Amino acid sequence: MIIALLELVIIAFAITILILFATQVVIPLRKGIPLFPLFRKETPLKVKVEEAEKELEETTELVMLQEQLEEINRRKAELEKKE
Repeated sequence: MIIALLELVIIAFAITILILFATQVVIPLRKGIPLFPLFRKETPLKVKVEEAEKELEETTELVMLQEQLEEINRRKAELEKKE
């Protein structure tokens, strides 16, 4: 009985180790992110960088939308001149 319980504990431990290895080493390597992401804390600088990236993305989108609006208005004005 004790041997069966010990085998079960060893199997559970091995499965846990495999899952940790997969999620902390294999998947990060495939995604190109740092190893052991579970044990990394977010630093204030990392948070600032992520916020700056988000702001840059929003600003870029806003500029692109403004350019599209200007292009639409220019085409509309050209069509109104032709009429």
